[in-house]
Amino acid sequence: MDIFMLLYLFLIVAPLCTFIHEVGHLIGARMLKADQISMSIGSGKSLYTFKTKRIRISVQPSLLLSGATSSERLRPYSSLEIAFITLCGPLCNILFCILFMILHTFYMNDYLFLFMFLNGWIAIFNIIPFKVKDKQSDGYIIIKQIFEK
Repeated sequence: MDIFMLLYLFLIVAPLCTFIHEVGHLIGARMLKADQISMSIGSGKSLYTFKTKRIRISVQPSLLLSGATSSERLRPYSSLEIAFITLCGPLCNILFCILFMILHTFYMNDYLFLFMFLNGWIAIFNIIPFKVKDKQSDGYIIIKQIFEK
């Protein structure tokens, strides 16, 4: 892998795939009529914030594979609704993985392959249930919401 491909991966593909994942959670929350949704991409102090009446999106300087989406609603979410919102992130990555797989069959190049591969990797990695300290994967949250209580 040359330096241009590495820069492309870290500066463009990784942040966009993370954004795609978090937008999946945002879409799930909107489908369930969330009153407030907050999404952040990256870590550190906020560089840019976009706000609407119900949605707040902030971008931090360290963009690599770091993001979070939270939502609130006057009527609390049920366990299955939380599981649904959580599942929407990996599902969005799967859809984009399939889209880039189709594009890659017609226009074979490494740039499309990286988008396909990283979206697939993020989907699989996030659906695996695991917990490290206070961080929980989407898969862990889904299992917890379905089987606890």
